[in-house]
Parts: sequence; C-alpha cells; structure tokens
Amino acid sequence: MNEELAQLRFAALEQQFGAVATALCEGDTSQLESLSRQLQQMTVEFAQEVEAFSAQAGVSSTQLRRIKALCQGFPVLRETLQRRQALVSQALMVAVPATQNQTYSVSNTGPFGAGPKASGRIQSFSA
Repeated sequence: MNEELAQLRFAALEQQFGAVATALCEGDTSQLESLSRQLQQMTVEFAQEVEAFSAQAGVSSTQLRRIKALCQGFPVLRETLQRRQALVSQALMVAVPATQNQTYSVSNTGPFGAGPKASGRIQSFSA
C-alpha cells in the first residue's frame, strides 16, 4: 500500500465515519444501518491491507496517528448508539405502557388452557 493509496483509504474511512456519526446524531435509522454496514466493510478491508503492508514496509507515524484517532472515535460512536437505544426504550415505555404488564394471568395450564381430563371426555361437547 503506497502513500497515495493510504491517504485515499484514510480519507474515505474518515468520511464514512463522519457520515455514520451524523446519521446517529440525526437519528436517521435507515441511513445509520446502511452507513454502518459500509463502515464495517471498509474497516475490515483496511485492516487487512494495513496488516499486509505493515509486515512488508511498516506504517508511518502519521498513519499511526490517524489510525489511533479513528480507533478512539469508535467507542464514542458506540456510547452514542447506546444512549440513543436507551432514549428509544424510554420513549416506548411512555408511548406503550400496557406492554409492561401481562394481559392474562399466569397459569400452570399451558399455553392453550387446561388439557383433556384423564377420561378423555370433554364435558362441553358431550351430549
């Protein structure tokens, strides 16, 4: 991986990282999903390239700084996503409070009521 290619990859990764952060802040879930998937794929490809390149020629100090800056940004994105998830959960609790309690009482009869009696005769259908 030459210096020009590395600069292009870093720029693309940083741009994608910024797009994910923007989508997360705006709460755009459809964009967040697709942008996150793209960022993940780009990160995996970049990590494989850096691994192969570092074994041959090594990574420069500027590249290391950019990699560390990206690595420090991922926990911030993760925390922001967890905050967004908590906010959505709280909003659902307020909007749909009835889902917190069971509608029907808990019984030990199974999911479809009581089973047939030992005689096999069902009383409501007998003549």
